[in-house]
Amino acid sequence: MTPTPEAADGVAGAAAGLPPGVLFFAGGAFVLGVVTVAWYLGQ
Repeated sequence: MTPTPEAADGVAGAAAGLPPGVLFFAGGAFVLGVVTVAWYLGQ
């Protein structure tokens, strides 16, 4: 499922209002969470 251009514009607009560090932190936290869940399920 591809996002609509309107949805993409909304995400870009919301991201533009945040400091870059917040997006970097959120991305890192997301990756860390995915790795943790993958590790837990692999036990």
